[in-house]
Amino acid sequence: MSAERDLLNIDLEDEDKKHKMKRVVPTPNSYFLDVQCSRCSMISIVFSHSQTIFKCPKCQTVLARPSGGKATISPKCRFRKKIND
Repeated sequence: MSAERDLLNIDLEDEDKKHKMKRVVPTPNSYFLDVQCSRCSMISIVFSHSQTIFKCPKCQTVLARPSGGKATISPKCRFRKKIND
């Protein structure tokens, strides 16, 4: 058998590199983003792996588009990862 693992003190960097189902606590790799429109500064919530083109509800500017896996955010848009509290 391989080296023993300390299950009480898990190295978070190693856990993030593992496949989502091989982690000690299985968690998905997807997340939500707050994306700010470059034209009207409205903030919208976008899913990281969305499969459709996402437009600003106010000015119809494209904020994100699918790219096979994760959605690609438009170049001039600002974004941040949403934190679940």
